[in-house]
Amino acid sequence: TSKTLGFFADSANVSGQLGACTNVVAEYNPLLSCGVVDPDKYLEKMLTALEKSGVNEIKAEFQRQYDAWRSNYFQKIGECRYVKGFNS
Repeated sequence: TSKTLGFFADSANVSGQLGACTNVVAEYNPLLSCGVVDPDKYLEKMLTALEKSGVNEIKAEFQRQYDAWRSNYFQKIGECRYVKGFNS
């Protein structure tokens, strides 16, 4: 079972960055996927463009949300231990 099962990120706080990164992927992915460009050169360009577009802010926001969700999730599991009949 995945540790992230049930987690859904809310992209509202990073919607601009997400749109910018989507555009970067749309620009570079077809070229890299079809093999029409040198991947050593273009992958680095793509990663740089993603960083400039805010991919690190997206990752940080989603990590913050996941950490909060996970903390809350495990707190709820801990509360379940005290439900009558839960522990056998």
